Amino acid sequence: MGATDPEDTSNASRREILDDHAHVRGLLGGLEEHLDRPVEPEAEWRSELQVTLSDLHRRLQRHFKSEEKGGVHERLMQEAPRLAHRLDELFADHPAILERLTGLLASLSEEGGASPLDVRALTDGTRQLIEQLSEHEASENEVMLDAYWDDLGGEGG
Repeated sequence: MGATDPEDTSNASRREILDDHAHVRGLLGGLEEHLDRPVEPEAEWRSELQVTLSDLHRRLQRHFKSEEKGGVHERLMQEAPRLAHRLDELFADHPAILERLTGLLASLSEEGGASPLDVRALTDGTRQLIEQLSEHEASENEVMLDAYWDDLGGEGG
């Protein structure tokens, strides 16, 4: 077997990122549905929220690491250097997103009963996370489209 073709690696990285984005969008949709449901029984509601947020946390940690280390984003930095600042800004969002998610998970794992205010705070915090992630993805998509159409001649294959 010969060496791995860099274009094949780039395409695989791109597919992985797109798959991750689709999975994250699915989790965010599930979170929105969960937040719209009645909170009774509260323990079950909190447990389901914790499971989904934990899955999202694991997925985002892996995804952010993948984005930051090589693959499609490294190629963009090399071939579309004018976008480097925007990519750096996107990468700077990653710790803040994970920090907000970690805080929500910590709130869910605390012992003791939760008052309605606690549930409201969890709901508000989760909605803010959803909004933050949606804005982050929209910005990321905009950078990717700018790069592929303007700098790489529309080569998305």
